[in-house]
Amino acid sequence: MEISQKGSLPPNLQQGRYLLYLDILGFKDIVRTRSPRAVYDVVNHVLQVCARREKLIGDFRTLCFSDTIVFYQKPVGWAEWAFLDIYSIGGMIWSALAAAHIPARGAISFGEFTVEVDSGGRHEIFFGNGLIDAYETENADGNREWVGLTISPSAWQAVECMVPRLIDCFASEKRWRRVGNVLRLNPFMMLSSGYTDYQIGEIDCPLATWNAPEFPNDVKAYHFISEQSQNQRLPEEVRLKYVFTLSVLSDLLGRDCAEWALRIAPQVAAPSKGDQTGL
Repeated sequence: MEISQKGSLPPNLQQGRYLLYLDILGFKDIVRTRSPRAVYDVVNHVLQVCARREKLIGDFRTLCFSDTIVFYQKPVGWAEWAFLDIYSIGGMIWSALAAAHIPARGAISFGEFTVEVDSGGRHEIFFGNGLIDAYETENADGNREWVGLTISPSAWQAVECMVPRLIDCFASEKRWRRVGNVLRLNPFMMLSSGYTDYQIGEIDCPLATWNAPEFPNDVKAYHFISEQSQNQRLPEEVRLKYVFTLSVLSDLLGRDCAEWALRIAPQVAAPSKGDQTGL
């Protein structure tokens, strides 16, 4: 997909890209306590989730180094579609990982990001202010208690520049919560729409197959966060991060929808209790 009317963009938006910077949490413990094959399976699962999104959308690519995944916009330049895609895809990726008991924390940013093959044609070299911004946003003190995705100021302010009031409009729909100068993303939009359709009798198939895999992933992911918030085998500082995250996500979903998600979890094969993955 081309960036339309690129020349009409403000200079600071012409060379940027949206990217999602995602860390697999507790990776050191996974490496120390599991077999190499088990570690491979964790990372491979993450990459396959991203690959599915690449195939469906076509304008994003994935980079991986150790426990970090970078999912980035391929065309250069700001575009409304790129923002709408990156936050919705980011939520779906996060949800799919949590559904598989792979907790992750990450950030979405917008900025200059260079990806080029080295002169020998063997390696991809990537760097840029957008990557630094996403890393710093994810690791900021106020976000380390949060097991989720954060939208950095560079990402949402670019939208405000081009599409005024869109950010506040979506906030009123509880797609995210503004905290200071960042947005905490609600990844469960499919769960929210599923609850609405269920209430009016529009779901005429088993819940485990309705809008699969996105809807079942949302239910499983919310169930996983809820279970981990009560998991006494986790270190207390880790468990409290899940408690905080559950509180934010439950508020964004609304009490009735959140309770419904837990109630229907057995119908969509929610994962077993007690995963001890740390943060």
